[in-house]
Amino acid sequence: MKKFFFVLISVVLITGIAGAADREIEMSINPESAIVGDSIRFICEASGEWNQDRIKSAKVTIWNASAKRLVKNAPMTIHEKTATYDYKISPAESAGTWKVKCLLSDGRHKESQSRNFTVVDSGEMDGDGDGIDQDCNGSDHQCVPDPGTGHLSIQTYDGPATCIACHPESANEMLSSVHMKWAGPTPELSNTSGEERGKAVAGINTFCTYAMSSKGACFSCHVRSDGNAPHEPDANDVDCLMCHNDTYQRKFVLDPNSTETVTNVLGETKTYMFGMVDADGNYLTEPDFSKMPADTTMVDIAQNVHLPTRQSCLRCHAKAGGGDWTKRGDMGLNSANPTLAEDVHMSPDGADLSCANCHSAGNHLIGGRGIDLRETEAPDPECTTCHTAAPHSNPTLNRHAAGQASCQLCHIPEFAKGGATEISRDW
Repeated sequence: MKKFFFVLISVVLITGIAGAADREIEMSINPESAIVGDSIRFICEASGEWNQDRIKSAKVTIWNASAKRLVKNAPMTIHEKTATYDYKISPAESAGTWKVKCLLSDGRHKESQSRNFTVVDSGEMDGDGDGIDQDCNGSDHQCVPDPGTGHLSIQTYDGPATCIACHPESANEMLSSVHMKWAGPTPELSNTSGEERGKAVAGINTFCTYAMSSKGACFSCHVRSDGNAPHEPDANDVDCLMCHNDTYQRKFVLDPNSTETVTNVLGETKTYMFGMVDADGNYLTEPDFSKMPADTTMVDIAQNVHLPTRQSCLRCHAKAGGGDWTKRGDMGLNSANPTLAEDVHMSPDGADLSCANCHSAGNHLIGGRGIDLRETEAPDPECTTCHTAAPHSNPTLNRHAAGQASCQLCHIPEFAKGGATEISRDW
């Protein structure tokens, strides 16, 4: 028995060692050369034989050029088997060789991986010292490596083409996104076989009726700069600034020959002027400088782009349905700076997260959807992405959290905490 027992242990140990060799962590950093004072994203992807289709926990540790540990085991954002962490390098930090380490776990196995990366001062990104890469995919535009300082090289703005010259892959990602198409796969919709549906394709919204018949009223929020023309969009139809500059405002060019006069339910007579449409069905948009600070130019806007903020998303989602807080009852304009009681995740006094921290799935795809939306282009956000499966100190509460009750049942007992909302509409 003793011999058999010893052999069995040996086999288990050998198997465990072999399994570890099949589990790896692939690390990447965006951008590869970080700039003092700007943000960097660390990406750690589990590959090989892990226990499940997703990792359960991910932590990151960061050391600066002086080997001082700046971040210790900070939780990363998890999407299936990929974990990300965004870090802003303090302007007070020094350039040099930094180090980052990822620690991933699937609940049974743990693996870690480290790598060095370079942090430079803002003027050290290329050979001539001005931080500008003059070769921009063969275009005349000046490409830049960093969204914080490099875009200052832009001297003219020629519409989306200015952005696409340096970011063609991003434009192509947007072309296949729900935000661009207003349609997508429907794996969670019961009366379809997963085919593409949405506001632009056979989708009647019970709150706003049919977006395609409302046209300009709905298209004003659309990231597609030509409204929703009947032809397939191309990269030049992607209005990047709708999400990447909160100051930017636009409007449709109105057609004085396209009007309609109606009498509303209050007995008031009103005349509405509709957007101008060209021969191909394109709506025409232009900057609305009346809604931007005085003396703002489009070059100013292009030079000061940024990653999407809470305000970026609320530009369209806060007033969806025709009024602030109206459509879904869980967001409004003041969600850009909510109190702790209104939203513990997005409040500056709470976790101070942006919408993208939970909903961005990479490659310009968004996870999650409202109950009125049909399309699903990425996995839904889950509370356990950031929180453990046993988040409470009370074992009884943890038993409820283990698949017995949804987190929202206890933690979101009411909605419309930041403003009044509509409960129903009678058409």
